[in-house]
Amino acid sequence: IQTYNYPTSAFFVYFAEQNPTIKGVNIFQQMYGFTQNSTINKEDYFKINLHWQKQRNEVIAKHKGPKLLLVANGLDGIKLNMDFSKIEEVKGMRCHFLRNNMLSFISLCAPKEIADDVFVDNKLKIYEDGENEK
Repeated sequence: IQTYNYPTSAFFVYFAEQNPTIKGVNIFQQMYGFTQNSTINKEDYFKINLHWQKQRNEVIAKHKGPKLLLVANGLDGIKLNMDFSKIEEVKGMRCHFLRNNMLSFISLCAPKEIADDVFVDNKLKIYEDGENEK
């Protein structure tokens, strides 16, 4: 499962408790510091911390299974937002709101070829790549 920034990265603890075979990697981590002129620094922390960048890249390179995305929708500052059609990471995927008792605006995206197995009886679909193509 790939996450993009907090709060989605906080779900790793829950997934680890439910199923230790699920692995995760945070793809983008926004820095939440303030600079001297009091503007929010929205730079990706992986561009600053080369050690973390190397670890992230190794996890991605070694992964052999399907890729799922966990996305916070509509929260200002999150890399992926409701306009999925403009995001390269969701090409070939279907996304549904994830029913949970933590945050109501979390979506899970799965490759279309396994989406029916991932989203069993889930009617909360919000995006499927290629649906609007002519």
